[in-house]
Amino acid sequence: MAAIDLNVGATAPVTDEVDLVDLAVTGTVPQDLNGILLRNGPNPLSGRFDGNDVLSWWPEAAMLHAISFQDGRATGYCNRWLRTQRWAHAHNPDAVPSLLDTNPNVNVLYHAGEILALSEGGAPLAVTAKLETLGTTRRHLGQADGMTAHPKVDPRTGELMLFRADWKKPWLRYGVTDANGVQSVDIEIELASPSMMHDMAITATRSILTLHLTSRCYPTAIACPYAGMTSARRGSA
Repeated sequence: MAAIDLNVGATAPVTDEVDLVDLAVTGTVPQDLNGILLRNGPNPLSGRFDGNDVLSWWPEAAMLHAISFQDGRATGYCNRWLRTQRWAHAHNPDAVPSLLDTNPNVNVLYHAGEILALSEGGAPLAVTAKLETLGTTRRHLGQADGMTAHPKVDPRTGELMLFRADWKKPWLRYGVTDANGVQSVDIEIELASPSMMHDMAITATRSILTLHLTSRCYPTAIACPYAGMTSARRGSA
């Protein structure tokens, strides 16, 4: 993979948390587009990426961005690093014990009246529409330890379908929560080994848990000097 400069263009990080109002717009915002657009992604606490590859980008601290729209105007913008132990070590060491050791920097979910920042397996964080970190989920208690960053909402029932892949047993769990966030299904799915599963899909009657490629982990392989810990194979769970 060719090296890229993560500090310019679409991946460029920001250095500060800001609040702006009455944004200038190039073009036209539809009059009936009212609400908030949320974006989640890695943003180094230093304000600058040190490397030039995906492993220099993906693990960095979670930052949320929000643009508010009302009656054809972009009425405001704000951004915040999520308040985690990682953030506190850099900005408020006294707060470390009171914050979660997680880094949900992949996706944002709105479900059961709650906004959640998500990552692959780590604990989700609940936030407000103004990007204040609330902490552990208050509505999805069965998922407080983590879930996929890409759960799916049934548009008919409001149910949330999800899974949790882990490097320790149980290696895979599948779950459903109802429209109010109450867990209605929680089952273990047997696998031959741990599996890094990134996404899922749903139909009217089925959940599809592995899309195209599964990366499996074999911890015992670390003892072999010329063998990697992971292997890739096509298939489904």
